[in-house]
Amino acid sequence: MAQPPVGAAPVWVAHRAAWIKARESRRLARWNESIAALAAAERRAAAAESLYRSALRAWTPDASAIRVPLPHLRGAALDLLAEGAEGRASLLLEGALRDDEALLPIRAALLGRSGDAARGMALLTWPPDRRLARGDRWLAGMGSPTRGAARDVAHLLTASMLAESLRDGRASRAALWAILAAPGAGPAARERARHQLARRFLEEGTPRLALSVVADPVSGEQALLLGEAHLLARDTTAAIEALSRFGVKGGLPLSERYPAIRRTGDLARTRPDSLAEKSHLEICRALGEVGEADRGLSLLAARRRAPADSAGIAARLETEAGLLIRARRFTDAMASFRTLSAVPGLPTLGRAKSALGFARAARGARLFASMDSAFQVAVTFDSTGATGEQAAWERAREWEDQRSAGEVGPIFRWATGYLRSSALRSAARVHGALAWKRSGAADSARSLLASAPGEDYVGVFWRAKLALATGDSVTARSGFRNASRLAPSSYEGWRSLEELRASGEILGREAPGKAPIRVTRTGRGDEFGSGSLEGAVLGALGWESIAIERLKQRAREGEPESALDATSALEEAGVFRVGQRALVPEGRLDYPPAYPREVLGAAEAESVPAGLLWAIMRQESAYDRQARSKAGAIGLLQLMPATASQLAGRSVPEDSLRDAGLNVRLGARYVRALLAEFGDARAVLASYNAGEEAVRRWNGAGAAIDDEWVERIPYRETRDYVKQVYAIWRRYETLYNSFGR
Repeated sequence: MAQPPVGAAPVWVAHRAAWIKARESRRLARWNESIAALAAAERRAAAAESLYRSALRAWTPDASAIRVPLPHLRGAALDLLAEGAEGRASLLLEGALRDDEALLPIRAALLGRSGDAARGMALLTWPPDRRLARGDRWLAGMGSPTRGAARDVAHLLTASMLAESLRDGRASRAALWAILAAPGAGPAARERARHQLARRFLEEGTPRLALSVVADPVSGEQALLLGEAHLLARDTTAAIEALSRFGVKGGLPLSERYPAIRRTGDLARTRPDSLAEKSHLEICRALGEVGEADRGLSLLAARRRAPADSAGIAARLETEAGLLIRARRFTDAMASFRTLSAVPGLPTLGRAKSALGFARAARGARLFASMDSAFQVAVTFDSTGATGEQAAWERAREWEDQRSAGEVGPIFRWATGYLRSSALRSAARVHGALAWKRSGAADSARSLLASAPGEDYVGVFWRAKLALATGDSVTARSGFRNASRLAPSSYEGWRSLEELRASGEILGREAPGKAPIRVTRTGRGDEFGSGSLEGAVLGALGWESIAIERLKQRAREGEPESALDATSALEEAGVFRVGQRALVPEGRLDYPPAYPREVLGAAEAESVPAGLLWAIMRQESAYDRQARSKAGAIGLLQLMPATASQLAGRSVPEDSLRDAGLNVRLGARYVRALLAEFGDARAVLASYNAGEEAVRRWNGAGAAIDDEWVERIPYRETRDYVKQVYAIWRRYETLYNSFGR
């Protein structure tokens, strides 16, 4: 491509302006339009971006850069860096952008990468105490890098990084302490500073100082650092305890806890008898919870110190039995539960729990008689408690799955006497009625459901289904209307709506009397892909988490235009459901069309509904590319590496499954294959949760995939999963104007 004359702006400038405009149109389509309109806007934005980047790659920064508006020039430098073109970006940073203080940290960082960290430090005038007059004060904050003035977090982090490369520990620590002292630094920047300070102290051989700055880790990375500090302080027990505290902490994603728990188990294995019994068992159980049951069993067996009393013996046996079930060693688990039940002094509730555990192990071993007897024993020991209630319900469900329909009704009648929660009583009525229906006793089925209270939407739904099956369409429609009104967001609510749509009664679900919100603008030009110049600089320097935190705060607390701009920028960075609901159409913040380019492209290529992919993604990973399950499934659609490799026809490394494009493409291919085999999305969802082999067993000789099939899924987790994701799918389709497609 020929270079423009010196007096003209480069051709990429116009392409960049067109891309920004197309991106704004795509953002508006995301909030206001249908899936089809969003797909069209996504294609236009992708085409505009391609033209811009192609023109930018063909341009070598020269004197024409002085004709480029500053926001575009900054954006071009950042885009070149994102593409790995550091050399051409440096031409801008050392040329037309040489005096741009906002990009000074990037310029300094590039000097450091090229081996001139000292010059980078000089650009940042760091450390300040070598340049300030006596009595002058240096302030931390946002501002100019001139003598004695404030700096933002990007300046400070870059200064610390450059000082590290020069092995100037004093200068590095000064920058990090400055971040901790800065009022506006924010939690993410402070945590990063604490982590780097602790690492610096460890390298200097002062682990006690490291312990003082990461005493309460907030990430798996910090927890591992804390453990390392304790080890360097020659206190292995403290390291185990610190890692264990973090690993069993509630409310944290598995991806954060998993490394700490693994490390805890490895350390505890070296001194299993040095820990308190309770701590030792907690670590073993935590290993089981993250999918490392065999490691937990090995650690449990390594302990030689005997429990102090019968309660300790019982706790150890209970832990062992639970781990054996997780490891699918059901016969061994039965033996452990049998031993547990014989422990002297075991309280009645403990015996009930032991019997329930034995029954579940026997179920895994497919020993119906042993299982059934143990369920009854559990009910006998705890006839009015939660353990007995659960045992009664599970016993009835096993009969439903393994015995004839005529035998099931009386079992559910028996179980109802021990069920106190309204949800389980409702479920027992429905399952008992379905059993009577299958055995030909329709009157008994209707009579049982007639006893359901009016607010029991599941019972109302099934009364309507039975009426429809007998040709009573008037009663059926009335029941479906009631179920949809009582629980509009539930599986039964959506299925009622579909039944009414099938009868031609209604066409959709609208919010009555509410004027729809329409977004008219999402930002102020958005020259920077991460939503602000500060965020773009932080992202270019590799501190995305700090930039994301700033955007989150703006999205939640900013003025409307700024907040929407931040929410859109977060979504483009892969962070969803953060913002102000009052600013956007109802539901669209909580049910985002995440990764639209990847999902819409894969949906079209594989002929699967985009809404179904989004629903699975929402439930499986909460739109988190880094998500990892206990079983080792990875990424947005939670694919096992072996499954992904089979779908791709080649070996797929684990890390590559965190790439949104690859994960969604292979996930859509998997969904298409399941749809081709089973023919119904509900069976696809059941396969996603329980595995396709389980669904093949439940299907039997071509069983119909319908509401009764869903209700009778043997695994409660899978049954709930199917209902939840189906409802989310329908919610997506309604929000984005594709219901019923």
